[in-house]
Amino acid sequence: MSLSSFAYLFESCPNLALVYFVGVIKYREEITKDDIWKTSDAGKAISESVRRLQSLGFQAQDIDAETAIYSATGPYLMAWTADRSAAEPILPTSNSCWRLPRTHRSFNPLIDHCLAIEELHLTGTAVTVVSIHALKPHRPLTRLALSNDDLYDAANQIRLFATATAEPALAELLSARGGSLALLCIGMPGWRMGLDVAIALMDSCTNLRTLHLIGSRSASSIAWLTHRMPALRHLEVDDPDELEDSVPPRVSLHSPRWSDQFSALGV
Repeated sequence: MSLSSFAYLFESCPNLALVYFVGVIKYREEITKDDIWKTSDAGKAISESVRRLQSLGFQAQDIDAETAIYSATGPYLMAWTADRSAAEPILPTSNSCWRLPRTHRSFNPLIDHCLAIEELHLTGTAVTVVSIHALKPHRPLTRLALSNDDLYDAANQIRLFATATAEPALAELLSARGGSLALLCIGMPGWRMGLDVAIALMDSCTNLRTLHLIGSRSASSIAWLTHRMPALRHLEVDDPDELEDSVPPRVSLHSPRWSDQFSALGV
């Protein structure tokens, strides 16, 4: 899509509240991308409109476009989505673009600035246990994804769920704020959910309808948990067939990647 067409979309829909864009922004050759987002009429129109959005998902494989869009977010934002494939190119610039939640240094100002956020999808990012602690005083979320694909990130830093402090902090967060959650995605390959998190899910997440567990291999423990979460309707695990005869009939089992609908605000 051309930049002018993207701007026209916003100008034609002044009450637009949700944008989910995956594609490529095309520019005129005679103008640099940096100038476009900072000084052009189209760039200014897009930035002004983004500030009014309540929900934003933007994947353009273009660091200038992504930085400009995320920097333009405003206090009305309630849902923010970024694909994990964008983590590596965005991470080096997260310090200069303070609203990009790729590390806890940039994540914390985001939730301090955008108080209306109710949904966060942080998958494959460099956020740390500090970010979990920062969510405790924030308004209760309805959807939260905190997960990693591997042990180390692009900068060879250990991932969130590979640390010993992540699970106790997560259990505290769920105990304090889990009552409003409708969807939760947690874990990483090789991670095993501990008792503290299981108890918090059972006792505090009373409205949770969709649960995605990455790496939790104990089928008997997961099955036991599903019988004690009466609101649960969807469960995504690495091997759903292993649980087929163990979960209550109200719970639908799903294979990995099913909860990617989170990115499109589904479920």
